[in-house]
Order: sequence, then structure tokens, then C-alpha cells
Amino acid sequence: MGTVVFYSICLLTDSIYTFRILTWRNHCHRSDLVVNVIIRLFVTAYRMSDWDAVEAIVQKALPLHQQFQEPYHLSLDYRYLAEVALQKQEWETARNHGKMALDFLDQAPQDYQKWRNLYLFIIAQAEVNLENYQEGLKLLLEAKALGDTGHPQIYIKLLIELRSPYTRQKQYLEAYVTKQEQYAIEQQYGYRAFIGAGRLQGKRSVGKSQTDVATEIEASGRKQDLDEVITRIAKPSYKLIVLW
Repeated sequence: MGTVVFYSICLLTDSIYTFRILTWRNHCHRSDLVVNVIIRLFVTAYRMSDWDAVEAIVQKALPLHQQFQEPYHLSLDYRYLAEVALQKQEWETARNHGKMALDFLDQAPQDYQKWRNLYLFIIAQAEVNLENYQEGLKLLLEAKALGDTGHPQIYIKLLIELRSPYTRQKQYLEAYVTKQEQYAIEQQYGYRAFIGAGRLQGKRSVGKSQTDVATEIEASGRKQDLDEVITRIAKPSYKLIVLW
């Protein structure tokens, strides 16, 4: 509720807000701080899926980012414009903005390359909707090859999208394997409780590298037994361990 109220106030006072910010920037000569304020307003609009507001805010931020010549922030600007175009079903615009975003991302530091699969995914969606299916499939496969890069929800959406061109081209085995991989990723991150018979995958947490016990083992009530076995294996006093 608080977010909605804050967002509504921001929209109602948009002209006043913009005037005060620009005046403050001219007085303090701190355009970098203005960018940070705009980003906060942008995040609120993005979470509310107000695409018109997102587009308007990005258009205000774009000249500032061009002034500072920051490749990553420019890549974000064009990425969000591409996402807005996808929501509006403006496929050509989405593709163009997506490619510009990717060009700027290529110039950004290595730390930001973990988002590359998302940029490829955005362009791929535009290509598919433009009926450039082969190009769309190529981009989806390139994005898939990068893995989840710590962002499983993006990777899951990518796998769901990838199943469509496989099915369209009657590559049913590839579509099935992709679906199973999607279910496995969902199970690993706790988005899906059980995926049926098959190899269990350890549970993972977003933003963490450690692997925990599979959800199915926890659900069975045997985690305590497993912990006991691990403890005994670690102690040299246990020469022989019998499992039954």
C-alpha cells in the first residue's frame, strides 16, 4: 500500500518534482545524484508495470547517461525501452532498442555481463514476433548457453520461450528435453516441489553458490538421518557405517 501511495504522489507532483530536481542539479552541479533519484522513481514505476511512466522516466534519464558516457546505464535505458516496446507489441522498435542495449552492454565492465542472456532474450522475443523464427531460435540458444547466471527466473522464462520454436519446427524431443530442464531448474530453486521420477537436484538459493539438500528429501522427513550419516562420515572414529 505504501508503494502505491508513494508512486501516486510522484505522478501527481511530476512537474514540480522535475523542476526542483533540475534546479537542484544546476545549483549543486551534481547530475550523478539526479540520476540516482530518477532511478528510484523508475524502479517504482517498473514494479507497478506502468509502461508509459517507465518510458517517460527513461527518456528523462537518457540524456544524463549520455552526458556521463556510462555504457552500462545506457544499456539499461535501451533495455527498458525495448521491454516497453515488447509490452506495446511494437516488435521492430523492441528489436532496435534491444540491439542498441546489447551494443552498450558489450562496452560495460565484465561484472555486468551476467545480464547478457536477458538482453539476448529480449531481442529473440522481438525476432520471433517478427516471424524471424530462425534468428529468434539462434538468439535463444545463445542465451541458454550462458546458463542461469544467478537469475533463475529469467532462465526459466527463456526455456519456456525456447519450447515454442522447437514445437513449431516439430523438434519434439528438443522441446521435451527443454521442458524437463525447466522443471529441474524450478525444483532446484524451490519454485516446484516435485518433478516426478528422476535424478534429484540439490536445492539452490538465488544469489548464493552453496547447494542444500533436495526438497524431496526434506519433504520425506529423512533430512535428520542424512545429517547423521554426513556427521559420521566426517568423524574418523566411525570405521564402518551400515545403511539399510
